[in-house]
Amino acid sequence: MRKSPIGMFRGRRWHAALLSGAFAAALAAAAWPTIHAGAQDVDKPADEAAPAPPNPQPWTIACSGQGTAGDLVCAMTQGLIAKNTGQRVLSVAISRAASGYVARLSLPHGLNLPEGVQVWIDDGTRAHHVITTADQNGSYASVPLDAGMIAAMKKGTILNVLVKAASGDEVNFQLSLNGFTTALAKI
Repeated sequence: MRKSPIGMFRGRRWHAALLSGAFAAALAAAAWPTIHAGAQDVDKPADEAAPAPPNPQPWTIACSGQGTAGDLVCAMTQGLIAKNTGQRVLSVAISRAASGYVARLSLPHGLNLPEGVQVWIDDGTRAHHVITTADQNGSYASVPLDAGMIAAMKKGTILNVLVKAASGDEVNFQLSLNGFTTALAKI
């Protein structure tokens, strides 16, 4: 049985520096068969970590298709990896949808699933979303990104993702929005 990484993160806010794209892509490919992800290491709470230099482009872009006949489907991804265990803590994959864009969140084990997930930019308004499914790899939520959210992401610096652990503790994960506009233009 795989131990849940959520216990390491109780009641803390997390952000981190960029991890090697090749390792992150291999790890994310296991969770998202057609999408690879960039990732960030998470090993200390933000208030204890030395500031890492900002990565000019923490987003990874990957495309896949069905041979030469179909259109390519592209996504931009970013993730957080627990440095001490190598486990995926959070990854987000943003792709085009019929009505704009959608962010698919891959969340860790050990969550209070009925509480869902809250997402917001910087100090903005929180939006609640349902965790739609869970399996042996974690929990998942799809977050539609309307024009207002996309505009906020283009102007913002941090994408906050808040979940509640099964113990009731809140865990706030933070992803960089550095390079968001450039990456979005490519998908």
